[in-house]
Amino acid sequence: MGGGNCRGIQKNKKIFIFILIILIILLLFLFLFVFIFFIKQQIDIDNKKEEKNDNLWGCTYLNCSLNTLLDPCDDFYDYVCYGFVKNTSNLPEGYTRKSQFNILWEKSYKEIIDLLNNKELRKEKILDNSLFKQMFQFYDSCLNNQSREEIKSQPLLEFIEKIIGGSGAVGRLRKFETEWILKAFPFVPFFDIETTWDVRKESLEKSMFMLQPKSPFSFSNNLWKDNERINFENKLKKILRYLIDDSLEINKKLPAFMESGLNEEEINLNIERRVKNLILVEQKMSKAFEKYSNTLQRFSNWDEPELYLELGEISSLFLPSSISIDFVKILNEIASEGNPLINEKTKILILGTEILKEYRLIIEWAGNEDGGNVLSDYLDWALIWRILYELDFRFSNLLNSYKKDEIGCVRNFVRIYFKHWLDKLYVEKFVDKKVIGQIENIFSFIKQSFGQLINEANWIGDESKNKAKIKLSKMKQNIGYYKLIEDLIFLNKLYKKYKIEENMSWIEMFVQLNRNYYLWPTIDYQASFFVDGYYKWAFNSLAIYGGIMHSPWFDPAFPGPLNFGGIGTLLGHEVSHGFDSSGFHFDENGDRIEEKDVDKEMNKKMEEKFECFIEQYNNYENNKLRPSTRFTLSENIADNAGIRASYKAWKLFTTSPKKIKNLNKSLNQFTDEQIFFIGNAFTYCSVMTEEDKNNYAKTDNHAFPKARVNLPLSNFQAFAKAFECSSGTKMNNNEQKCQLW
Repeated sequence: MGGGNCRGIQKNKKIFIFILIILIILLLFLFLFVFIFFIKQQIDIDNKKEEKNDNLWGCTYLNCSLNTLLDPCDDFYDYVCYGFVKNTSNLPEGYTRKSQFNILWEKSYKEIIDLLNNKELRKEKILDNSLFKQMFQFYDSCLNNQSREEIKSQPLLEFIEKIIGGSGAVGRLRKFETEWILKAFPFVPFFDIETTWDVRKESLEKSMFMLQPKSPFSFSNNLWKDNERINFENKLKKILRYLIDDSLEINKKLPAFMESGLNEEEINLNIERRVKNLILVEQKMSKAFEKYSNTLQRFSNWDEPELYLELGEISSLFLPSSISIDFVKILNEIASEGNPLINEKTKILILGTEILKEYRLIIEWAGNEDGGNVLSDYLDWALIWRILYELDFRFSNLLNSYKKDEIGCVRNFVRIYFKHWLDKLYVEKFVDKKVIGQIENIFSFIKQSFGQLINEANWIGDESKNKAKIKLSKMKQNIGYYKLIEDLIFLNKLYKKYKIEENMSWIEMFVQLNRNYYLWPTIDYQASFFVDGYYKWAFNSLAIYGGIMHSPWFDPAFPGPLNFGGIGTLLGHEVSHGFDSSGFHFDENGDRIEEKDVDKEMNKKMEEKFECFIEQYNNYENNKLRPSTRFTLSENIADNAGIRASYKAWKLFTTSPKKIKNLNKSLNQFTDEQIFFIGNAFTYCSVMTEEDKNNYAKTDNHAFPKARVNLPLSNFQAFAKAFECSSGTKMNNNEQKCQLW
């Protein structure tokens, strides 16, 4: 019995040990399973984080955009932008273009709208400065469409009466003279007075006044065509009828610009006369403007002595003998503080002299025609025209005016009239100082690389190279935002004349701000929310604004080649403007280089290189839209030099200890060199309507997006090497490669 019990106990012990071993094994498997599951979850989380970072630039979207079935050596723009273009084939209503710039502008506007609508922020900032309060009031008034509908055109009627007196204007024809201009400014026909850069060597100021011809109100060169003229006439008649009906309803009298006591038949005749007289003057001005528009001098030629006249000389040269305008008095009354001293001897830049001479004949004719009614009626239209766009829906719909919604009010008003104060809000909330530091670091490499490009240029002599390197070393930079907005003394002085009150109508605010904003001194400044970069010859100053310091141009999470391909190339582009077809005429201080100091041999070689670019871009672009690319020469040179400078800078960067690991797994199929060029090309992806293409060709001094990608890269051997493009392919055509730097 005892022996049997012992054997039973031993058997049970073995079973227990076996079960324990099984449990331990199961626990080990469970632990291993949990461990593997945890690791997988962590990997998934990391992947999602990376995906999130990718989506900031649109790397997921880039994967949709890239078409690797295409040959990058045939058309690199199509290779990179295929999906972007395909997915945007139908633009939303009201859009004429979608580009990376547009996308960031929409982001910028949304951020600004959020700031302006933030009630807590309003309470805080109104206490800081009264100009913040005026800005918020202006924005709210712009959005108040209901108020505009209720008061109709009454603010415009009051504005007109204030300037020309009460109703019953018979015998009191308006005259183009000093007092009228002072009251009506800036709603003045025939010429514009603005502030601009002073590029003369002898000038100690960087700001000066400029006078140039004003285009006709209608902005049309086709008013002598029957269908255009008739449509325009019908709009004008409706406008006058709306104003008359509003005045009779609200004020119980005819508008101040009309003779009193007219019956209905006489009112209709008066309308006919005013419309006819506007058309007559507009037709003559349109023909003069079209005939001589090519005489408007380019900025690079603004140092020509004959373009500068003393204020005391202007009236006699550009106005009929019967008219004398005291420009000294006008500028002294309307110019903001900070502008140059104003007296009879103050020199002013005159552009479009041939057009102004034609206008002199038109003014003289209009002052004599129909007993002076033609000129008088046209001056009335000058008061009416610009303000019509700010009235109720009857007028804005008739004129296809911009909407007074949140984006419209920010884009067309607040960012213009209160840009410094809006800029202060934007910088505080949306401009990352760490990002500024990172981009400044990239810029330091760009300056190094551009110095190397100057050294490598075999068409420029040693003396000119040294001058170019001095200019490069003294080039000022503003990355992210201008420190100017931190100078409250300057800002308060600049906005000193702003006096917006709570009981003001939208039109009263609009008129006052237009008058007081118009002649601000020209300074080296632009708001941080702009989506762009800029180089200013007159200051030898470069800027990259906060609005463009985002994907696809830059992101802290991007690998080095992407950031250099994007923001680096933009920086290189702006630096290049200091040494392009226009920038080479200015020294390190922003002064025009005198003719006697120009290296004639270097100039000759440079012109030969310019011709290479002009011919190359002429052969590539659609000549039906843009017959000559001389108009885009400066930008084309900057595009070509910018990509070279940035690529060389990135190579310098990768040899430093600050190289960034490539975080972007979706681009692992490409080399770093290929990623650089892909990132650069993606910033140019764009879709335009046919109408927008026509406007772009006429008004934009940049090449079309496809040319901005393909031609600089086809000129750059490093691209051909990166994508193994054989000699003779479209992206490596050795028959014509153009290079300045």
